[in-house]
Amino acid sequence: LFAEALDLAKSLGAGSIEIRSLYSSGLVRSEQLREDDSFMMHSLDLTKGLDGLWEGFHKSATRKSIRQAHDRGVCLREVRDEEGLRCFFNLHRASRKLHGLPLHPYRFFAALWDVFSTDGRLQILLAEKDQTPLGMLLLMKYRNRISCDYGASDPQHKQLRVNHFLTWEAIQRGVREGYRDFDFGRTSVQNTGIMEYKNKWGASLSSIPYFFYPPLPSGSNATENRVSLKKSLVAALCRYAPDCVQEPIGKFCYRHLG
Repeated sequence: LFAEALDLAKSLGAGSIEIRSLYSSGLVRSEQLREDDSFMMHSLDLTKGLDGLWEGFHKSATRKSIRQAHDRGVCLREVRDEEGLRCFFNLHRASRKLHGLPLHPYRFFAALWDVFSTDGRLQILLAEKDQTPLGMLLLMKYRNRISCDYGASDPQHKQLRVNHFLTWEAIQRGVREGYRDFDFGRTSVQNTGIMEYKNKWGASLSSIPYFFYPPLPSGSNATENRVSLKKSLVAALCRYAPDCVQEPIGKFCYRHLG
C-alpha cells in the first residue's frame, strides 16, 4: 500500500506523505517513514451508562462545572438551519483567532452539513443564555462512535462552564442513542491544558502515531527549526490579522501547509 501511495504522490507532484493510524500502526511502520507520537486520543466507554460515567468524572473540575452551568441558566438548543450554522462558524472563527490557528473555510462546514446532517450523522449543539450564543459543539456519528470534532465558546462567558455543559449534553445524547464510544478527538501532548481537561472526564488514552515521508535526516535541527518558525509565523498571522482575511489565510494554509 505504501508503494502505491508513493506512486500516487509522485504522479500528483506531492513532496511528502502523511499517514495517521490509530489501530493499524504495526502495518505502517517502516524504515522509510518517520514516526511521530505527538498526539493522543481520549475516549469514553458509553456502555457504562450515565451513572457509571458520572462516577468517573472528577468531582470538582467536571461534576461541579456541569452543575454550575445548569444553575447559572445555560440552556441547550440544536442547530437545524443555515442561520445556526453561521452562528457556529462565527464562534469557531473567534476561537481560532484567539488561539492563533488557521480558520477552516465556511464552505467546508457547509459541505459537511449538506452531506451528513440530513440523516443525523452530524449534529451541532448550541449553548445559550437569554438567547445569547455562548458556545457550540459539532458532533459526528459513525457506526458505534460519536465524536466531538469541532467546538468553540465565547471566552467572555468562561464562568458559565459552557464547554463542560456541552460535552455532558453530547455524552448523554450518545448514551441515549446507543453509541458505544465517545471520542473527544486528538490532542497534542504539548497542550497540557486540554490534556488535563479531557483526563478529568475519566477518558481512556490512546496514542495516534503519525508517519511521514520522506523522514527527516538524523540531526536535522535546521529543518526542525524552520518548521517551528513557520508555525510561529502562521500563529501570529492568524492571531492578529483582521477578520476579513482570516478565511483566505485558512484556505492557503490548509491547501499548501497541511
